[in-house]
Amino acid sequence: AQEQNIGFIRGIEISAEGDREVHILGYSINAGNKAFDNLIEALRHDRISRERKYLNTLQDMHIFISSADLRIPSGSLFSRPLLAKAMKDKGYVNSMQEAFDMYLGAGKPAYVPKLSVTADEVIKTLCLAGAVPVIAHPGLLHLSSSDLEKQIIQWKASGLMGIEVYHPSHNQLDCQKFLLLAKKYNLLVTGGSDFHEKADLYHGELGQMLSIWHEASIDTSKLLASIH
Repeated sequence: AQEQNIGFIRGIEISAEGDREVHILGYSINAGNKAFDNLIEALRHDRISRERKYLNTLQDMHIFISSADLRIPSGSLFSRPLLAKAMKDKGYVNSMQEAFDMYLGAGKPAYVPKLSVTADEVIKTLCLAGAVPVIAHPGLLHLSSSDLEKQIIQWKASGLMGIEVYHPSHNQLDCQKFLLLAKKYNLLVTGGSDFHEKADLYHGELGQMLSIWHEASIDTSKLLASIH
C-alpha cells in the first residue's frame, strides 16, 4: 500500500452464528490482543479441520476432490468457494453456484457445520482489540425491518459501531433503509464492493459502490429533509 501511495486499514471479516452466517467486519485492529488471537486461532483450526471433513463427505458421494485440487493460495486456508471451484473444474458441477445449491450450502448433503461463535462475542472481542466492529451486508440476513432493528440494538449494546449500508446485494431502497437505521442509532456508515475475483449477485467490482453510495446519500438527504 505504501509503495502504491494508497491507504491501508488492518481489517477482518468474521463469520459468526454458525449456519446463520452473520458477518462482522473489524476495522483498525491492534495486534497482540490475547482474546482476539484466541478467537482467530479457534476459527482457523475449525476451518482446517473442515477441509478434511468436506473431502471425506464428498468422497462418500463419489465426488473425488483432493487437497491439491483445491489450489489453496499461499498464506490462505480452505474455503467452500475454493472447493466449489475445484468441483466445477473437475466437471462434477456446471458452476460454483451449483456446487453450493446441490452440495455445499447450509443444509445440503455435503455441508459441514462450522464453529458457532455469537455475533455479540465477536463484537466484544473486536472491541478488546481496539477495532471498529461493523455489521456486514445486513440485507443478506433476510430479517424483517423490526427484527433487524432489535438485533442492531442488541449488537450496539455489545459494542457494534457501524453498519455496512452500501453493498452489491443492497438495492437503493435497502441502502436508504440501512442509512436511516445507522443515523437513528448513531452508528458509522460503511460500504464496499465485497470484491471476490468477479462480480455476481453478492460481489461487485472494485470501487463499484462509490457512485451508488453518492446517489443514495443524496436521495436519503432529501428523504430526511421531508421527514423533518
